[in-house]
Amino acid sequence: RSRGLGALKYGATHSDLFSAIGSFSGGTDIRPADAQRIVDDSMWVYGASFATTGLLDGTYRVTGGTAYRMSTVFGPPSDWAAFNPVQVAGSAASYRAYDGRLALYAGTGETDVYGWNQALHQPLLDRGVTHRYCT
Repeated sequence: RSRGLGALKYGATHSDLFSAIGSFSGGTDIRPADAQRIVDDSMWVYGASFATTGLLDGTYRVTGGTAYRMSTVFGPPSDWAAFNPVQVAGSAASYRAYDGRLALYAGTGETDVYGWNQALHQPLLDRGVTHRYCT
Protein backbone atom coordinates (compact mmCIF):
# COMPACT_ATOMS: atom_id res chain seq x y z
CA ARG A 1 0.00 0.00 0.00
CA SER A 2 2.71 2.46 -0.84
CA ARG A 3 1.35 5.84 -1.81
CA GLY A 4 4.36 7.98 -1.24
CA LEU A 5 6.09 7.09 2.02
CA GLY A 6 8.69 5.14 0.06
CA ALA A 7 9.28 8.06 -2.29
CA LEU A 8 9.72 10.44 0.64
CA LYS A 9 11.92 7.96 2.51
CA TYR A 10 14.25 7.12 -0.36
CA GLY A 11 14.27 10.67 -1.66
CA ALA A 12 15.37 11.99 1.73
CA THR A 13 18.28 9.58 1.92
CA HIS A 14 19.30 9.48 -1.76
CA SER A 15 19.13 12.95 -3.28
CA ASP A 16 22.11 11.87 -5.39
CA LEU A 17 19.87 9.35 -7.21
CA PHE A 18 16.56 11.23 -7.59
CA SER A 19 15.72 14.60 -9.13
CA ALA A 20 12.15 14.97 -7.79
CA ILE A 21 9.77 13.51 -5.21
CA GLY A 22 6.01 13.03 -5.48
CA SER A 23 3.81 11.64 -2.72
CA PHE A 24 0.15 10.86 -3.40
CA SER A 25 -1.78 10.49 -0.13
CA GLY A 26 1.35 9.01 1.34
CA GLY A 27 2.25 8.49 4.94
CA THR A 28 4.65 11.07 6.28
CA ASP A 29 5.25 9.79 9.80
CA ILE A 30 5.62 6.12 10.76
CA ARG A 31 5.44 6.78 14.51
CA PRO A 32 1.63 7.15 15.03
CA ALA A 33 -0.31 3.99 15.87
CA ASP A 34 -2.65 4.53 12.88
CA ALA A 35 0.29 4.65 10.48
CA GLN A 36 1.76 1.53 12.02
CA ARG A 37 -1.59 -0.23 11.65
CA ILE A 38 -1.49 0.45 7.88
CA VAL A 39 1.97 -1.13 7.64
CA ASP A 40 0.87 -3.99 9.88
CA ASP A 41 -2.21 -4.69 7.73
CA SER A 42 -0.15 -4.51 4.55
CA MET A 43 2.21 -7.17 5.84
CA TRP A 44 -0.70 -9.60 6.17
CA VAL A 45 -1.95 -8.82 2.67
CA TYR A 46 1.45 -9.18 1.01
CA GLY A 47 2.33 -12.21 3.11
CA ALA A 48 -0.89 -13.90 2.04
CA SER A 49 -0.26 -13.13 -1.62
CA PHE A 50 3.29 -14.50 -1.38
CA ALA A 51 2.00 -17.66 0.28
CA THR A 52 -0.54 -18.33 -2.47
CA THR A 53 1.95 -17.74 -5.30
CA GLY A 54 4.60 -20.04 -3.86
CA LEU A 55 6.98 -17.16 -3.15
CA LEU A 56 6.87 -17.62 0.61
CA ASP A 57 10.24 -19.11 1.51
CA GLY A 58 10.29 -18.34 5.22
CA THR A 59 12.30 -15.13 4.88
CA TYR A 60 9.27 -12.84 4.61
CA ARG A 61 8.11 -12.50 8.20
CA VAL A 62 4.43 -11.77 8.76
CA THR A 63 4.12 -13.20 12.25
CA GLY A 64 4.47 -11.31 15.50
CA GLY A 65 2.91 -8.07 16.64
CA THR A 66 2.96 -4.60 15.14
CA ALA A 67 6.30 -3.62 16.70
CA TYR A 68 7.92 -6.72 15.24
CA ARG A 69 6.50 -6.03 11.78
CA MET A 70 7.53 -2.37 11.88
CA SER A 71 11.08 -3.46 12.70
CA THR A 72 10.96 -5.97 9.85
CA VAL A 73 10.10 -3.22 7.36
CA PHE A 74 11.90 -0.17 8.78
CA GLY A 75 14.52 -1.51 11.17
CA PRO A 76 14.70 -0.58 14.84
CA PRO A 77 12.78 2.54 15.95
CA SER A 78 16.08 4.13 17.00
CA ASP A 79 16.96 4.38 13.26
CA TRP A 80 13.68 5.91 12.05
CA ALA A 81 14.62 9.56 12.56
CA ALA A 82 17.16 9.28 9.72
CA PHE A 83 14.44 8.68 7.10
CA ASN A 84 11.01 9.31 8.68
CA PRO A 85 9.72 12.21 6.52
CA VAL A 86 8.31 14.41 9.31
CA GLN A 87 11.50 14.05 11.34
CA VAL A 88 13.73 14.62 8.31
CA ALA A 89 11.75 17.76 7.43
CA GLY A 90 12.66 19.17 10.83
CA SER A 91 16.17 19.81 9.52
CA ALA A 92 15.07 20.16 5.87
CA ALA A 93 18.61 19.50 4.64
CA SER A 94 17.56 16.24 2.99
CA TYR A 95 14.61 17.82 1.18
CA ARG A 96 16.33 21.09 0.26
CA ALA A 97 18.00 19.30 -2.67
CA TYR A 98 14.52 19.05 -4.24
CA ASP A 99 13.68 22.74 -3.78
CA GLY A 100 10.76 23.29 -6.15
CA ARG A 101 10.64 19.61 -7.16
CA LEU A 102 8.83 18.15 -4.17
CA ALA A 103 5.06 17.59 -4.32
CA LEU A 104 2.60 16.39 -1.70
CA TYR A 105 -0.95 15.52 -2.75
CA ALA A 106 -3.49 14.61 -0.08
CA GLY A 107 -7.24 14.24 -0.23
CA THR A 108 -9.11 15.97 2.58
CA GLY A 109 -11.45 12.95 2.81
CA GLU A 110 -8.57 10.83 4.10
CA THR A 111 -8.49 12.28 7.59
CA ASP A 112 -5.32 10.59 8.82
CA VAL A 113 -3.42 11.05 5.58
CA TYR A 114 -4.45 14.71 5.29
CA GLY A 115 -3.24 15.41 8.83
CA TRP A 116 0.04 13.58 8.25
CA ASN A 117 0.69 15.51 5.03
CA GLN A 118 -0.12 18.79 6.80
CA ALA A 119 2.42 17.78 9.46
CA LEU A 120 5.08 17.49 6.74
CA HIS A 121 3.99 20.58 4.80
CA GLN A 122 4.39 22.95 7.75
CA PRO A 123 8.05 22.22 8.64
CA LEU A 124 8.95 22.43 4.95
CA LEU A 125 7.33 25.88 4.85
CA ASP A 126 9.04 26.90 8.10
CA ARG A 127 12.43 25.99 6.64
CA GLY A 128 11.84 27.63 3.27
CA VAL A 129 11.76 24.45 1.17
CA THR A 130 9.75 25.29 -1.94
CA HIS A 131 7.26 22.51 -2.64
CA ARG A 132 3.82 21.93 -4.09
CA TYR A 133 1.11 21.02 -1.60
CA CYS A 134 -2.32 20.10 -2.97
CA THR A 135 -5.37 18.98 -1.01
